Amino acid sequence: VPLLLLWRKACPAMALVRLQSTLSTSADSYFQKADELDNVKQLMEKLAQQMERVQAQDPDAGHNKKMEQLRTLFESVCNNQEDLKTRSKALEIAAGPSGSCRFGEVDWVQELQRCQNEANSDQGAARNDRIRQAMKDYDKQVWNVNHRGESMPGEDEDIVMVDAKFSYKDPISGDYLQNPVRNTLCGHVYSKESIFAMLCNRREIKCPVAGCGKRVSKKSLVRDARAEKEVKAYLKNQKKTKTNADMDLTQAD
Repeated sequence: VPLLLLWRKACPAMALVRLQSTLSTSADSYFQKADELDNVKQLMEKLAQQMERVQAQDPDAGHNKKMEQLRTLFESVCNNQEDLKTRSKALEIAAGPSGSCRFGEVDWVQELQRCQNEANSDQGAARNDRIRQAMKDYDKQVWNVNHRGESMPGEDEDIVMVDAKFSYKDPISGDYLQNPVRNTLCGHVYSKESIFAMLCNRREIKCPVAGCGKRVSKKSLVRDARAEKEVKAYLKNQKKTKTNADMDLTQAD
């Protein structure tokens, strides 16, 4: 009888542990799918660049309408990616820390809905900022096909805001950024290796930028293609400047 009573008490706890494990696995699965959409977006960007190149060479090619449709599709992919991230966040919230049970006697369907609402609330503004930035990066890449070195219409309005969050150097190591990733919760940019080393096995940490009170986790980090291009262009220009300076010194001698 004692064993039977113990079994009855253990069953709900075992079920909750299994549920928690399933939620965590599902959260990781959604996040992985969202991450894989980066490859799809890169292919779409390359296709848009190629179409822009052909259209410039042959104005009668009729690619303008197709490019508009491709841009709309790209924005749709961005939204789908954010939806997957939100679902991942909701499942992560529902699962709770390892070893805890968030549900108890509560209806878990209602709990999941509450967590979905919580995730939407936390990520609403950041989600819109990420999509807006992705579309700007997309437009910039297409613009650069025939206007490299020229400012895109409306781009100058964003310079102050970008500079406030972006530096060519990693705030952790002090070296130039490598594989830069942006924290979607505060906008600060780090080298991927540096921030991942700080996170290690921890779920989240405080943003390492002095004066920033936001948190950072692996799931709040996204690849920052724009920062990567900016750093490469800056280093290339620095190398060119140094080479020209060395040549001037050689000629002077």
